[in-house]
Amino acid sequence: MFWGAGSERPGWLARCLTEFAQREVSLTKIESRPRKVGLGRYMFFLDCEGGVDDARVAAALEGVGSHVDTLKVLGSYPAAQ
Repeated sequence: MFWGAGSERPGWLARCLTEFAQREVSLTKIESRPRKVGLGRYMFFLDCEGGVDDARVAAALEGVGSHVDTLKVLGSYPAAQ
């Protein structure tokens, strides 16, 4: 889950998502919800393949962290077999 600085500027969300694409981390779900702090302010929820212990996922999260004010990992679970 993330939100933050620059979210009103064109291309901000694309820059955040590019952090995953550059590291070939597949996103399986993207969802936005209003933050209720002003019109046009959203938080984004992502699900991706791989856990936080995966080097590519960890690097992508670090990259996203450089674009946002708040980044929270709500959970990291093994894939169903």
